[in-house]
Amino acid sequence: MAFTLSELSEISPVNSNFPSTIHYLQAKVFHPHNIIVGSDPVQLRFAEQQFGLKYKRVERVSDDMLLGSAPALYNVIMAHQIDLSPEVRKRTGIWSAMEIKKGSAAIGVLVEVANSLAPSATKGAKLKRDMINIVADILTKTEVSDVRATLWRAVSLLGSPVEAFKPWPEPWDAPIGWLPPNVDPTLRLYALYRTIIGYALLKVRGPDALRAFGVKPVKLNWLRTLSLDHVKVYHSIIVLSHWRKAQTSPFICALKLSAIWQ
Repeated sequence: MAFTLSELSEISPVNSNFPSTIHYLQAKVFHPHNIIVGSDPVQLRFAEQQFGLKYKRVERVSDDMLLGSAPALYNVIMAHQIDLSPEVRKRTGIWSAMEIKKGSAAIGVLVEVANSLAPSATKGAKLKRDMINIVADILTKTEVSDVRATLWRAVSLLGSPVEAFKPWPEPWDAPIGWLPPNVDPTLRLYALYRTIIGYALLKVRGPDALRAFGVKPVKLNWLRTLSLDHVKVYHSIIVLSHWRKAQTSPFICALKLSAIWQ
């Protein structure tokens, strides 16, 4: 059986020589002078909010611009425009302003920060990589236009009781009970989407495709143990894909999935 899997390669890591501005929320050492590399307006605005300074775009940042001066926030487009001695560089914060999108380090860190701000039921509980990916997928379904708003949306998603992060029943095992009442239905549907897509990828393209999709070895081995009806898998992908694109009611989507797997 053939699958149409054009959206299976959505996760693509974003590489950068410097941590994103979102990483500043996890920083333990703070510097009076900071440099933002890149031009993403969302992160530049966030940097201004965090540092309490207006950024100044320059062609070059040198030692004499920083030594003995008041705290400053500079912006350059490329890393080679930073011309600092090793000693000055050690005392300067340098951050990346690459676009926050699916697969970027920035969105993963934002979810981790959100978890530390979530209600006491989840605060302090370390998120598994699968859960980080699921929440990140939800947050990047639409363009991230405001970091703080996205952060608090992540906090809301993670506000369910910590029991929600234990393994959920799957619809092929429990066609009715696979959606627990104390779980955000959007979160559960995204988790199921990744599982179904992972299974299809394994069958169609093999384990290397799963690793590129961000599936960890433990889950890969679990997916290998499954033997699902390919017709039901196909129809589940159609239902979940339509829900993700049209943003229809998650409960209607859940009912359709229950009907498929009964």
